[in-house]
Amino acid sequence: VVVSKEPGWDRIADVAVPLMDDIIRQFYPPGGTVIRAVAAKLVAGGIIKPHVDKHPSFHAGHRIHVPITTNHRVRFMIDGRPYQFKLGEAYEINNQKQHSVMNKGKDDRITFIFDYVPADHIQAA
Repeated sequence: VVVSKEPGWDRIADVAVPLMDDIIRQFYPPGGTVIRAVAAKLVAGGIIKPHVDKHPSFHAGHRIHVPITTNHRVRFMIDGRPYQFKLGEAYEINNQKQHSVMNKGKDDRITFIFDYVPADHIQAA
């Protein structure tokens, strides 16, 4: 598994690392690796078209979404079902199912997303 640090990481690491550690400690087996983390913005009126994440690493880990900002007009669709993610909650999504997001609100949506691969799956990633 190759893990790299991009320049923007230093801007969020002080908050992101304790958040990831807390979520992993509560819900996942210890000893794994975070292989991907990003703060993703979907502008007001923006759409992420339906897709399935294809990279092999997506088959090995857990994809966790943590809303940073949202509004009542943001909808996340997974396998044809709508979801509205709430602030203060963490959500694991199955990105092997078709998913999309639309932001029909007037405010941008920002979500922190990270992929955690348990120790017994690290070789597969």
